[in-house]
Amino acid sequence: MPLIAGFDLESSGNDPATDRIVEVAVVAQELETGAERICYARRFNPECHIPAKVVAVHGITDADVMGAPLFKTAAPLLGSMLQKVNVLIAHNGIEFDAPMIMHEFLRAGVIVTPFPAVFDTMKDGRWATPDGKYPTLGELCWSLDVPYDPALAHGALYDVRVMLACYRRAVALGLWQLPELASNAA
Repeated sequence: MPLIAGFDLESSGNDPATDRIVEVAVVAQELETGAERICYARRFNPECHIPAKVVAVHGITDADVMGAPLFKTAAPLLGSMLQKVNVLIAHNGIEFDAPMIMHEFLRAGVIVTPFPAVFDTMKDGRWATPDGKYPTLGELCWSLDVPYDPALAHGALYDVRVMLACYRRAVALGLWQLPELASNAA
């Protein structure tokens, strides 16, 4: 049965060359039924300082990840999980999440081939805003009547769960279709 996976990460900044992942969440569901098959959420020590302006976005401080494992210790397991899914669904996944995690996989020496197709709810969600701009996750939730709590926003697992609810609602309304499914699923 085809699997889709909601995917989100939080990082120490926006540049894959210099910044590192501090939190990852992956929730894989059966495409047809929505039954959850994988739930993974973990924080990582980025081995670098998390600037205050970034902490203001996701709330994860240096102290929060000081004792956390390094990404490279979880990279093989996470790579294996991603190879079991047909499509990754991420909000800003094409410009941020996918490049950031691919850079971290390369740094850890883990090759994820083929990398699943990425469906980007931000890039494909311009219909959700009155002016056609890329929607925030909160705006996307509002447009689809999916409950959204700004106090929980930018927690990777929370963001994945509400994003998947948005995806399923938009599909039910005929607003989205997945790209051609890759044949990654085991």
